[in-house]
Amino acid sequence: THLLAVPGPPAAAAPKMQRSLLCSLRLAPVVPRQQRLEGHIELAHIRDVHLQQTLVGNSRIGTAFFTAGLLSEITTHWHNNCTPNLNAVAPAAPDAAITGLCLMDKLSLVNVRNVHVEGGEEYVPLHIRTKLLASLRNVNISMVTVAQSAPEQSVCFCVPDEAAEVAKATIEEHFSSEGGMASKPDVELLRGFSIVTAVGDTVNQIPGVAAKFFGALGRMSVNALGIAQNGERIISVLVESSGARRAVRALHTEFLMPPRRINLCVIGAGLVGGELLDQLAGWQRRRAEREAAGGPPAAPGEVDVDLRVACVMNSRRMAVQRKRESLALSGAEWNALLQDETSSRPADVKEAMGTLTNGTAAYSVVIDCTSNDAIAAQYPAWLRAGVHVVTPNKKAFSGDLALWDRLQALTAPGHLHLFHETTVGAGLPIISTLHTLLDTGDRLTNLEGVFSGTLSFILNTFCAQPDKRFSEVVREAQQLGYTEPNPKDDMEGTDVARKVCILARVAGLRISLADIPVQSLVPEALRGIAQGPQFLDALQAHDAHFDALRKEAAAQNSVLRFVGTCDEQGNAKAEMRSYPTSHPFGSLQGADNCVAFTTARYPLGLVIQGAGAGAAVTAAGVMGDVVELSRRIIRPPPGPATPAVFEL
Repeated sequence: THLLAVPGPPAAAAPKMQRSLLCSLRLAPVVPRQQRLEGHIELAHIRDVHLQQTLVGNSRIGTAFFTAGLLSEITTHWHNNCTPNLNAVAPAAPDAAITGLCLMDKLSLVNVRNVHVEGGEEYVPLHIRTKLLASLRNVNISMVTVAQSAPEQSVCFCVPDEAAEVAKATIEEHFSSEGGMASKPDVELLRGFSIVTAVGDTVNQIPGVAAKFFGALGRMSVNALGIAQNGERIISVLVESSGARRAVRALHTEFLMPPRRINLCVIGAGLVGGELLDQLAGWQRRRAEREAAGGPPAAPGEVDVDLRVACVMNSRRMAVQRKRESLALSGAEWNALLQDETSSRPADVKEAMGTLTNGTAAYSVVIDCTSNDAIAAQYPAWLRAGVHVVTPNKKAFSGDLALWDRLQALTAPGHLHLFHETTVGAGLPIISTLHTLLDTGDRLTNLEGVFSGTLSFILNTFCAQPDKRFSEVVREAQQLGYTEPNPKDDMEGTDVARKVCILARVAGLRISLADIPVQSLVPEALRGIAQGPQFLDALQAHDAHFDALRKEAAAQNSVLRFVGTCDEQGNAKAEMRSYPTSHPFGSLQGADNCVAFTTARYPLGLVIQGAGAGAAVTAAGVMGDVVELSRRIIRPPPGPATPAVFEL
């Protein structure tokens, strides 16, 4: 069925158009016999509608309609496969409207622009359109879509890729011999398009169906280049082929499957990554136990989401699992798969992304548990592909400002998410608290913090136990797993500068790592030592220097702390300072982190303190980001449609 809108009073135009349509559809040779219409044709009259719509359907019937308009000498302003049924009974919820999806791939778009005729008509005349469509029909080219734009004097349509060049040549030849043209139109051929169609009953009778349809596409970064709605039964969009399958997956999740599944790809299965996989396995086990007991899969207050690890990758190998029994694999089990060459394959980030995005879940998340610059550089490409990112990797947020700007631009609209809470303070809510302060209109005047769990443990222990030598405490920190293989990397203080840089950028300051002076705790004579054991042995010769610093601070009832600071002008530094024991920094124990935000509303400082090192707390922070991301992207379960009632 088709709907046409014509200008002028319906009483004058409609009967003439109706008679012409009946004649054309019964007799026109362009319509196959089985498609000819017998009986009454009803026309819906819509006034003052400009032609800016898309036709999806049989091009031969479309040609017959154009012919009908020509016979009746009535200009067709709007042409679309559409027949509204205002008496239809609508389902209770938008989810019930869509019952199937269709993807038509390998299409090319032929755009005929600047179709100006002598006399300067606003619309492309019907005889021009009719001859144009007939010329394509004569060479057996089937058009998938037809659209006309009156303001731009253009006609565009989609054809199969294999017929694109013939279609372009045919149109160019047609207009070269067409008389009455003010100028020769431009014929543009664009490749790489697809049409995604959602099918169901009474689509146009349910409020919110189109909103859900296009909202799902928007969340997956799929741009609708053309739109058509066939009355009660279909909504179609023209999209780039690169996003077509992503669009189908998004719509499939939105309308046709339980909206609770997220596919995860974990990159880096070391200390933090392995612990995170353990926590994800525990999440799945708890859900399975609750379902087995006959209850809901989520506990009260817990987000109901099915977090499925689809792929795990380290620097050498990757393992992909699709079986249900693999959902609760621990970190040790995933690492065993990575070491088994029969169960894994060479690491390939592009293949891992393909595995992640080609699954059955519409929502995909990459969790980067590495400190790799090359992996961090992939974030913009993943976000553009509709993949969300969660990471404790500081490199993307403290490195090149251009990369930071790209990430902010991609996530600014709100449908793509990049969570990096654990880049500062492990699992402590430092970045989220700063966001809340700024989003509510507060002004940050200064930030100051103990940001390194490693240096916090070393200096806390060193100042609290005067009988211990500095090199002895550093060796103990290495044995407990707090330091890098070479403790020199921690003592250089660069990690603290990175975290200050991240917080300053979150606060809106244009600052780079090179702008932050860093006081290294590594004695100058030891800065060229590359191996950890040699560094620890050589550090013993400098114990007297650090002991003197400790005694000087103790004489003033103070302790040593390595801190990072930044004021509202962007003056930042990372250095060792002494603080009174009554100061929040002076009372720290173990590997605690502590940050103080001084703002207009908190002139005495807002202090956040807690464990700032260790695989368990860092992985818990990453897990918290994944759960928060789930809350933002997972839609609530469908319920009955309840009309809004307002009473005074």
